[in-house]
Amino acid sequence: MTPTVSTLPPPAPSLPILEAIFRGVPDAIVVVDVAGRIVLANPAAAELFGYRLDELVGADVDVLVPEDQRAQHGSHREAFRRSAASGSMNAGRQLRARRQDGSLVPVDISLATIVLAEGTFVIAIARDVAVYQRFLEACPIAIFAAEQGKIAYANPAALALVGVE
Repeated sequence: MTPTVSTLPPPAPSLPILEAIFRGVPDAIVVVDVAGRIVLANPAAAELFGYRLDELVGADVDVLVPEDQRAQHGSHREAFRRSAASGSMNAGRQLRARRQDGSLVPVDISLATIVLAEGTFVIAIARDVAVYQRFLEACPIAIFAAEQGKIAYANPAALALVGVE
């Protein structure tokens, strides 16, 4: 029996399904309004940044920015908002985020702008990359990473291979 192909669009996911995805995804998701206030965060964000959800929601997003970068962060947010004609910035942007205790965590950030009846928002998805960095440091295989024709990173095994500390 040949399966039939429907020309109808698939049904939209229900709100409970979307809520379950938002709460269950392992990456931190923070939704920020144009004023820089966190309006929504998932449990993974609370865990990554060391806050309770009720502490994150309503807070200024700058609490997640390292203190030495806060002065420029507002202008960076505004530049992204103005330049986000496509609506998103792909993953691969390596930054450091500030946890509630003041410690810093390396994260990979993806951003997307959404426009709703309630206003314009930026969705920030952050992935803790410390586990990948620990892997690279412990890996017994030499790993080099190049950027623009120059070595940007070499793990300890690579350094030992070429005789550099």
